[in-house]
Amino acid sequence: MRYSYFLLLCLLTLASCSGNNKKEVPVEVKEEEDNLLKLGEYADSFQYKNLSKFDIDSLEWEERPNYYTRLDEDAFNMVWHADSTQVFSESPSLSNYFYSTQNRNTNFKEITVLTQSDGCCTNLWYMIYDKEGKFIDKFSVASKGADGSWYAYSTGKFIDYNNYILTSVNHELAEVYEWDERKEVFDCDSTITQFTIGKDGVVTEKNVLRESYKKEVVQ
Repeated sequence: MRYSYFLLLCLLTLASCSGNNKKEVPVEVKEEEDNLLKLGEYADSFQYKNLSKFDIDSLEWEERPNYYTRLDEDAFNMVWHADSTQVFSESPSLSNYFYSTQNRNTNFKEITVLTQSDGCCTNLWYMIYDKEGKFIDKFSVASKGADGSWYAYSTGKFIDYNNYILTSVNHELAEVYEWDERKEVFDCDSTITQFTIGKDGVVTEKNVLRESYKKEVVQ
């Protein structure tokens, strides 16, 4: 009798756990669907369409909210749903902005997003999703930043349907001379990188050229 009672109790417990698991599955599916990229409701939020060249604007950070549409928390989670390192912030210095929609390939959804890093850098990210809106890959198409004696920038363009060429220049202050005039000497690195978007939407990267040189600035 005790054994039968114990067996019945175990069966009831297992049945209860199984029932709970079945209820959780639709919730998980719904959360995943909610995070997929859906451009319809945000179609008018982008500043540009189908750009072939990219460069960072000359606007001050506090001017950008008057020119671009900022991603709210829902839009942010939708765009960055596959990148756990990206965390939404209300801080203006950590804003993300809708930049452009891209119709390079109708098999994918492609957009660019302008991001700001606290007090330092601005980046333009080219984001690639499948038709359902699931994230595939991303790469930087332009950037600009400065911090103390360092500053850098990058610009680029599509040279054909699948290939993007990015030119990046990095400056680091090496020496300062004070005579009749001030002269600053920078150590510079210039790189050319080719990004290729594959048929599956995955991006590969190849360094085409890199050179180092010194640059003098007289003030």
